Amino acid sequence: MVASKLKELGLTKGEIKVYLALLKIGISTKGPIASKAKVSESKVYEILDRLTAKGLVSNAMKKKGARQVKQFKAANPILLKDFLNKKKRAIEKEEKIVDSILPMLQAQLTAQDCEYSAVIYEGFKGIRTNNKEVLEMIGKDDEWMAMGVSSSKAKQYNAFWVQWLKQRAKRGGPARILFVDKATKYYQDLSKIKNTQVGYLKSVAPSAVVMTKNRVMILTYGDTPACLAITNKQVYESFKGFFESLWSLAKKINRHLLLLPVKSAYFNKEKLIH
Repeated sequence: MVASKLKELGLTKGEIKVYLALLKIGISTKGPIASKAKVSESKVYEILDRLTAKGLVSNAMKKKGARQVKQFKAANPILLKDFLNKKKRAIEKEEKIVDSILPMLQAQLTAQDCEYSAVIYEGFKGIRTNNKEVLEMIGKDDEWMAMGVSSSKAKQYNAFWVQWLKQRAKRGGPARILFVDKATKYYQDLSKIKNTQVGYLKSVAPSAVVMTKNRVMILTYGDTPACLAITNKQVYESFKGFFESLWSLAKKINRHLLLLPVKSAYFNKEKLIH
């Protein structure tokens, strides 16, 4: 019980053994202390030095015959409060150090935002690998946006995206998708997915572009389907701004068209984009 509480105060297992042994035997030399504490004599001096530095042990030289012998004594347990006060002052000093370097560390973090990576994923397996990575990194507050989406590609891709977006809906935030065609099964299938809104705007982009969490993905479905994934905050913000402009435009020119209602945890009731 006492040992576990001393451990919570920050003492090591060896320090606890030696301190408790000294409390019991009183003033002593290293040999009896090591024996009582059940630690090796080669380590007991190091432990005693640490306890002395913490104010929990005192020592004095005593003449024994022709030689001087160092003896140790456990400090009164009330001094444990002094030990805690020292720790508190040390923590306060460390907090001031952290406060002084935080601006520099934050500046380095901001610089990292300007860095980027670009990876090309080829073929169906490559696109699937990219989407797996995205699924692992998104959270419940991360929105997913896509523009230039078309139904005119191999059916396996449409089927794959429908299933993947259903998985994404369980983990991520709301999704908004701008199609370049409408009145298709693919359009209808995506519109039925939870937290997903779809709209129509002809020829918004030469390729499908997907954006989420500082990642921009440009997809092509030609002879060799591929996905260029760019991870960069500035690039993401630029594409997101372009998407928001197109989304607003789609709402203005399609007021009479269906931008399908969705049942979403982010909305209190079924909602139309108009």
